[in-house]
Amino acid sequence: MGMGMGRACAWFLLGLFASAITLGASQMFAPYPDINNKTFIKLYVDAHNKFRSEVKPSAANMLYMTFDIALARIAKTYAKKCIWDHNEHRNIHPDPKFRPFGENMWMGGASERPFNVAAAIEAFHSEIKYYDFSTHKCTHVCGHYTQVVWASSYKVGCAVAFCHKVFKGGENMGMLVCDYGPAGNYKGTRPYKAGKPCDECQAKDTCQNNLCRNRKRDQENTSYIHWYPPSYSCCGFKDFVNVYSICSCVFLKILLSWIKF
Repeated sequence: MGMGMGRACAWFLLGLFASAITLGASQMFAPYPDINNKTFIKLYVDAHNKFRSEVKPSAANMLYMTFDIALARIAKTYAKKCIWDHNEHRNIHPDPKFRPFGENMWMGGASERPFNVAAAIEAFHSEIKYYDFSTHKCTHVCGHYTQVVWASSYKVGCAVAFCHKVFKGGENMGMLVCDYGPAGNYKGTRPYKAGKPCDECQAKDTCQNNLCRNRKRDQENTSYIHWYPPSYSCCGFKDFVNVYSICSCVFLKILLSWIKF
């Protein structure tokens, strides 16, 4: 490693320690709910189901959406990386039905207290103005909306994190990540089948508020209650480039050597 690179790493490490202190303090006081907070979960699940039940034209096969702990843990792990780009590792869910899973992201000012998750879901839904169901055409960004109302996506898990600096984004932001299973937004496919509400529900389903419900499908899967997403190497993720990639790995090696010592 040359002198120029060494000097760059030194500055990077100093900045990293300063950022860690700032980030730690900010996260300590940030009013962001944990992924297991029942009020937080209810707010975003209810918001999703409200918009799903109100689609125009009405949906014949719209499934009721419920919470999934694995999706929430994946969302939390990724939100904390503060990368304004979609997670490249969307095949890690323990349930093969949710490989890959879908994803929506939202970013806003970190000063909002408390964090308004329902408003963020509404921001996803607001893209409806760009989507024409009859032609299946989108005049602007509308993938967040179509994922919210994707009929076969029936599980969701969301997480929000404070980001001192967002890669490809701003500074001091709150980042929301919502992950969905099974994934939606398949090219050439409308998000749902138009028709009389619940007319094409699956066998043994009941109809509630225009949504297809099933006790077995709606219940939380406890078989992976102790599962957590795998951790990724700082060198293997795209949130660092050039000197930052090298320096972050150097920092990690130094930290590990200190721990071993």
